[in-house]
Amino acid sequence: MVERFNRTLEECIAKLVNSENKEWDQLVDATLFAYRTKKHSITEKDEQIPLLARLYQLIENLETDRQEVIDIIDREQQKQKERYDQQRISVKLKIGDKVLVERT
Repeated sequence: MVERFNRTLEECIAKLVNSENKEWDQLVDATLFAYRTKKHSITEKDEQIPLLARLYQLIENLETDRQEVIDIIDREQQKQKERYDQQRISVKLKIGDKVLVERT
């Protein structure tokens, strides 16, 4: 399948390249775009539709994964806060208590 595609790509680029224009590598993107937007002879559908469907699926997965990561971070931050609060010595000051003040 890959060899067939490579042959098709090579044939398309060969049609675009002439004896004066030897820079075939600059034509690859345009050729791939033309290939992907052309209707397939058997399925009668654009080759780009499966690519767009896969891209849409990846975007949906990315949003789901992003939300999961945010939830995990929130939970871990809450755990860290609880651990810090347990180890912290709570000192309640009253009016008139002496405190050390650092002068800057």
